[in-house]
Amino acid sequence: MRWQRKARLVIALVAIVVAAGVATTLRRRAVTKVEAPAATTDPKAIVESESGQTVRVNREREEVRVHYDRLVTYEDSTSKMLGVTVTTERGERTYVITAKEGQVGKDESSITLDGDVAVKVSDGFSLTTDHAIYTQADGITRVPGLARFSRGRMNGWGLALNFDQAADLLTVIDEAQVEVSADDDGEGATSIHAGSLEFRRREHLMTFDRSMTATRAGQLISADSAVAHLTDDEQRLQAMELRGQSSMRATEVTPGGLQVMSGRDMDLKYGPDGQLIERALINGDASLQIAGQPRQPGRQIAANVIDIAIGPDGATLKGLAARENVRVNLPPDAQGLSRTIAAQALDGQGDDAHGRQADADQRMAPQ
Repeated sequence: MRWQRKARLVIALVAIVVAAGVATTLRRRAVTKVEAPAATTDPKAIVESESGQTVRVNREREEVRVHYDRLVTYEDSTSKMLGVTVTTERGERTYVITAKEGQVGKDESSITLDGDVAVKVSDGFSLTTDHAIYTQADGITRVPGLARFSRGRMNGWGLALNFDQAADLLTVIDEAQVEVSADDDGEGATSIHAGSLEFRRREHLMTFDRSMTATRAGQLISADSAVAHLTDDEQRLQAMELRGQSSMRATEVTPGGLQVMSGRDMDLKYGPDGQLIERALINGDASLQIAGQPRQPGRQIAANVIDIAIGPDGATLKGLAARENVRVNLPPDAQGLSRTIAAQALDGQGDDAHGRQADADQRMAPQ
């Protein structure tokens, strides 16, 4: 019938309109994205967290601040930090330790550091190694293997090293080596090797033990042990105290210049440039060798104690005082005769221009 056909047509049109409306609504609905679960760095970890830091406070003052890029915690309560930085304020200096990884102990008293470990002090001193252990209680960084340290022109390294922040003390337990590169004028290069080293930075002192040898421009120095006094910037020598089988040998000499000094103990005082020796005091079996003419022996002076002043060239004697059991061996004269003079005291004076004066200006007290 006609009315039934019209009804079916109306129903069809209504269905089309409704379908179109539903489709439009579905197109406008926002699609919810499902985030993938965060990737874990260690499947054994029970907790992982992003960047953070911990602060240790002592008497209302921040003592140690530990920052990390990522923290991983395990079932045994230990934690590993990725991208770790430890900052400590001690006195006027700031100490910053960085490493790729840091393993925190159960009691949080120590941090085991691995990968590009670096200790940097605000005055320019730095220490680098691959593996170290930092103890928060005493502020000591312990390196069981090879480590390097530097400040300015000074570089050094050794095996098994401790750095005490509280005392500002660096200790190299074995195979200590210190190198100072030349300055802008090409001077001051120094190389020192010893069995061990203690570097007291507050006092600007380096103590070398277990056989020390030092090579400097025109000098070869050796002793059983030695203490080097440095300038405040730790770049130049002020003095050296040599103890046990001490000697200083000039590698380049001119006639009349100081060739060899030796004795049980020796104190060397350097000039403002930290390069040339101004004064030397030798105690115990003291001996001097003065260079002679080419292919000719020079004079030798021996005594219990010898105190000498050296000219601005670092080689010419301008003053000498020898005490107890003095022996002076003079080179052969024109007739080929050599002489030995014995006395209890010997004094010689000179000036910067002429060095120690000739025998006429010497005073010898006979035995």
